[in-house]
Amino acid sequence: MKCLLEEIETMGEILVSKFLSYIAIRYGIRRDTGLEYIRDWCDGGYISIHNDIIKFMKKPDWWEQQ
Repeated sequence: MKCLLEEIETMGEILVSKFLSYIAIRYGIRRDTGLEYIRDWCDGGYISIHNDIIKFMKKPDWWEQQ
């Protein structure tokens, strides 16, 4: 999940559908799994979604420790 969140940080913003397509094609991650990741990141305050656009908000506190 860290790798995917780093990619969102690099992208800055991306449509939810494009992100789900991207991770399915590049990593073989199912849509349902991608939606679970998105929900977890939203709950943590790492991303936000407005008008179906994912926007990177902040890095997790533990990000630099690994």
